[in-house]
Amino acid sequence: EGQTLSSLIGKTGARVYSEIPEIRAQGSSKGTYFPTVKGLSIPEAQAKDFSPYRLSSALETAAALVAKPDLLRNTKSYSPLLWCAKEATETDGYYFEQYGDILTFNRRAHLGLKSDYWRAGVVK
Repeated sequence: EGQTLSSLIGKTGARVYSEIPEIRAQGSSKGTYFPTVKGLSIPEAQAKDFSPYRLSSALETAAALVAKPDLLRNTKSYSPLLWCAKEATETDGYYFEQYGDILTFNRRAHLGLKSDYWRAGVVK
């Protein structure tokens, strides 16, 4: 049975998402997203300490793509896919990937393997 992004958020991202009303009450906020985690499997990325940054969530990855729609645009070669690594399981997860002018959001098995084709992001 398929899972929705909101059900994943409820399981793994509750702390981050519960802070949103408090952050909004303080006025505007900003964050920095870096899609730079490569060469690690998803479980390795989830276990790694990126201090002072942290592994980005699906919501933060989506917000980065809204703020910078050409984040994945690459006219010279294939664009990497961006895992929502914070919510991923040991074997599969959701990701964003660009095909030409089309941005897709899908679920895929990663089987805990490494690939230079995909990235995860960190935020601060």
